Amino acid sequence: MASQQPPTTIEIIIAARYRPLVFPVPLNAMPTGDYQECMPKFTGTKGVSAEEHLELFYNYADNLDIYQEDVWMRVFVQSLDGEARKWFRDLPPRSIADIDALDDVFLKHWGNNKDLLFYHDEFENLQREDGELLSDFNIKFNHMYNRMPAEVRPTPTSAMLIYANAFDS
Repeated sequence: MASQQPPTTIEIIIAARYRPLVFPVPLNAMPTGDYQECMPKFTGTKGVSAEEHLELFYNYADNLDIYQEDVWMRVFVQSLDGEARKWFRDLPPRSIADIDALDDVFLKHWGNNKDLLFYHDEFENLQREDGELLSDFNIKFNHMYNRMPAEVRPTPTSAMLIYANAFDS
């Protein structure tokens, strides 16, 4: 009977880093070069929403030609930072078997789970703040409009009226 070698230190570190994921054996090779240089990061505390991060990450993975599911999931985990990385590491071991499950658990925890009325009310009540640059307000307005679910997004004409009402008289 052959004895199994104890895991190396690096194997222990990698297993802990990705412990919520279920992987095939053997693993596919990770991208080469400095692929992390342009990787979008998600902290869960500032910047882009979870939905935006997923969209950015899908584009990033597509640009790197990542087609193996285990590679995609490992690189996605590397895009998590701060609170989001801590959250991921606290998930149950081997609880995520594929990309769909990873997307689902990520969005359930970090995504916008607001009801549709919330988006509508938030958009209609948007106001330009005192001293806010017009360019900054335009970015905020367009960002809020574009992230609204299609079923409650106002028509462009209605959006222009809401835009006009967002300024002090």
